[in-house]
Amino acid sequence: MVTTSFIRCGAKPKLASQSLSPCSYRGRSIPNIEGVLMTIEITNEERKLAELHGLDDQQILWRRAKISQLGNELYFRQEYPLTAAEAFISPLHDSFIPVELVLRARSEDIPHDSNVPLILGVDPAGAGSGDRTAIAYRRGRRIEKVTVHRGLDTMEIAGLVARIIHDDAVARCYIDVTGLGVGVYDRLREQGYDNICIPVNFASKPLEPEAFGEDGKVAGGCANRRAELWKNLKRALEAGRFQLPDDNSLQADLVSVGFKHDSSGRILLESKNDMKKRGIPSSDLGDAAALCFGGTGGAVVVPMSRGYGSSRGGYWPRSGGPTGWMSS
Repeated sequence: MVTTSFIRCGAKPKLASQSLSPCSYRGRSIPNIEGVLMTIEITNEERKLAELHGLDDQQILWRRAKISQLGNELYFRQEYPLTAAEAFISPLHDSFIPVELVLRARSEDIPHDSNVPLILGVDPAGAGSGDRTAIAYRRGRRIEKVTVHRGLDTMEIAGLVARIIHDDAVARCYIDVTGLGVGVYDRLREQGYDNICIPVNFASKPLEPEAFGEDGKVAGGCANRRAELWKNLKRALEAGRFQLPDDNSLQADLVSVGFKHDSSGRILLESKNDMKKRGIPSSDLGDAAALCFGGTGGAVVVPMSRGYGSSRGGYWPRSGGPTGWMSS
């Protein structure tokens, strides 16, 4: 028989010993768990997983057998996480953004282009709230980084954002004003950054027109602005060739947010308070990344010659919806 051990959080299963008859697997000879000579076809999903984590045929076979034994792939991910973030997955909890999309985006390598406008997403937190102030940096088809800051008050956050806008020639800055962020936005507006900073109220209506059913009632779409932003981010990840930073904390945030549909069939994301009741940290980094998709359809802005548009950054939003450098 085969004795298999699985190293948690980032490693792969290791076969400690083997004394089985081999089976033919993609033209190669590997041991079969039950010692039966057989041919096994690898699926596209398994092939992608093997490429992402450098798994060999034996490990893919072991994974398949273990999932069959546990009865659910989500149970497998929770019991044997390939990354630290997968440990946050509950088998009874549906994540709005699947972990596979995040893993694929972490492995992408989109070249840096300083000519692409820089978009900031700012999710402020109070100095004594215990949450994190997160700032995401997006250029086109890549989130370059998400920085975390703790213990800052409203004026300190505003000063930090103003310095980033000035030093990095930010084109647009989307700020969550649902709570304490309104003070951050007001301060930046007083300082003359109102042509760059855009307030975003997560609880407000989506920008995209509502979908209606044949009976004339609202059917589908997003319940609020926060759901719309996350949907824009998810669509970018689904489209492929979009890069996320190789950051476990960001991944944990992105895959830990659940969702449901309201009575009209609209997407409603799990609130931060509900997440905390499950023992999951607030999705501050994920919200900051989603805020970078604050334009219509998640589109970014395009550069114009200096002297037009933003007097500080030289940028102007392209009209006509989600076009330009990148639309989600």
